Amino acid sequence: MRPPTNLKLASVALRCCCITVLTWAAVGCAQPARLEAVTVLQHSQCQGLEAGLSLTTYSGVAGLRGNSLLSANGDADATGTDRGLEGQPLLVVISKGPQATAGYALALETAVLDGETAILSVRWETPAPDTLQAQVITHPCLVVALPRGPVTRVRAADQSGTPVGELKVPLP
Repeated sequence: MRPPTNLKLASVALRCCCITVLTWAAVGCAQPARLEAVTVLQHSQCQGLEAGLSLTTYSGVAGLRGNSLLSANGDADATGTDRGLEGQPLLVVISKGPQATAGYALALETAVLDGETAILSVRWETPAPDTLQAQVITHPCLVVALPRGPVTRVRAADQSGTPVGELKVPLP
């Protein structure tokens, strides 16, 4: 058997390079798209929350802080009639549940849209083990506004990849 010529080796190398480039291009096109997300509330003492994700309204955001809001666009009015959610953002509450001390917090890192699923990456901040913290039960939470249209499901995970929760967005 004769050894391959330089021309054959060059042809094989060129084919391998083309396949690699096409594969990377296909993978790049399949990446989730950046999603416009805004932090509405980042608070250490949200009321009435357990760990996970939930949906809320603007008046519900005020309720998380122990306040009330008489009326807001997209909420029910004083008679209880829903004025519609058309054009209103989706308000997602993220919580890791009650904590035994102060010093815990959630912050939004990134938001991407994978198909119709919003994937939120949050940073879970914990107090350093060698610090003194107030011995008080805290309820840190994060409320994020997302565009309502393309999102039918929301998932959140912290910086270590630990899931915080998932929810299905009900149809309006």
